[in-house]
Amino acid sequence: MISCSGEVLCSDGIFMKYSYEYKKQCVELYRQGKWPETPVGEKQKNFHKTIRKWARMEETCGPEVLHHKSQNKVWTVEEKYELVAKVFDTFIFHRIVLI
Repeated sequence: MISCSGEVLCSDGIFMKYSYEYKKQCVELYRQGKWPETPVGEKQKNFHKTIRKWARMEETCGPEVLHHKSQNKVWTVEEKYELVAKVFDTFIFHRIVLI
């Protein structure tokens, strides 16, 4: 199984993450008609499928798509307030319904 971020689920159920440089190198080798060595614990068929996916993504969206997405969202004061207000409103609503 392959996630949108380029992670690959290995046969033992562990997600492997690959660096941008490694993905780029794999795509370059693929375009030359070569395959990089399949990582230990991963099926060759799945790994080749992943590289073909990276190549299509890069061709469609450019090389930046191979970078990992940032996990840390920077929240503005307004966004923080909006989120807290939604949680608070939901809490109040549930307390009224339960009473």
